[in-house]
Amino acid sequence: MLILLYAGYSFRVQDVTLSKGDVFEFNVGWSAEYGDGSIEQLPELPCIVNAHADEMVILRNEIPEAYWGKSLNFLSVNKEIEVFIDGERVYFFGTEDIRTFGKTPGSVENFVDIPKDLSEGKIEIHMKSPYKSNAGRSNGIEIGARDILMANLVKENVVSLICCALVIICSGIVLIVAGVKRYSGNTTGGLVYLSAYFFVMGLHELSETRILTLYYGNQTMYSMLVSFCLMILPYLLILYYTHT
Repeated sequence: MLILLYAGYSFRVQDVTLSKGDVFEFNVGWSAEYGDGSIEQLPELPCIVNAHADEMVILRNEIPEAYWGKSLNFLSVNKEIEVFIDGERVYFFGTEDIRTFGKTPGSVENFVDIPKDLSEGKIEIHMKSPYKSNAGRSNGIEIGARDILMANLVKENVVSLICCALVIICSGIVLIVAGVKRYSGNTTGGLVYLSAYFFVMGLHELSETRILTLYYGNQTMYSMLVSFCLMILPYLLILYYTHT
C-alpha cells in the first residue's frame, strides 16, 4: 500500500493520458430569442430564461476563430436540440426520434463538431421542450478537442464508475458464495436474491451516469431502466430477508 501511494503521488506520467489538453468555457456573449421574436442578452451560462412549454428558444453567439475545428460539449435535459453554424445545420438530437414512450429523449451530453472553414462562425442552438421547467434551461458549454472532452466526461464520473464496479463485484462474490453453499449441500439463504439486488443497484448507478451516452444514445431506454431498477430493488430485498 505504501509503495502504491508513493508511485501514485510522486511519478508524473501526464503524456500518456487522453485527457491531456485544454478545455475552454464558452459561456459569455450569448443572447436568447423567444417564440414571440423578443431577444434577451444573457449574462452568462448556465442560466434559466422564462420560456413556455413547446416554445422554441434560440441561443446565438459567435465562435472565436481560435476554436474553429474543435468541438462543443453541453448537457441538455428533456429537449430537442438543433445546432446551426453559419446557417448550416451541423447537429441535431431528438428532433427525428420515434418514441413509443415519453415525449423527450431525456438527458444527454451533446458533442458538436465545429467545421474548420467558416465564414463568420455564427452559431445558433435551437431548443424546444414540452416541459416549462426545461424549456429555458441552458447549461454551461465547453470547447475543446472531441477526444479530450469525452475523456474529461469520463473523469468527472470516475467516482460513480468505481462505486458501480464495486457493487457489481459484490454481486459476483455473493453469487459465488451462494454457489459454494449450494454445492456443499446447504441452503443459499436468499443469497441469490442479494446478488441480484447488488447487480440491479450497480446497473442503476451505471444508468445514472452520463457515460453511456458516449456509446448508445437511446435516452428513453435509460430513463425506463432507472425506473425499472427502482421498482425491482425493494422486491429483491424483501425476497432476501424472507429466505434468510
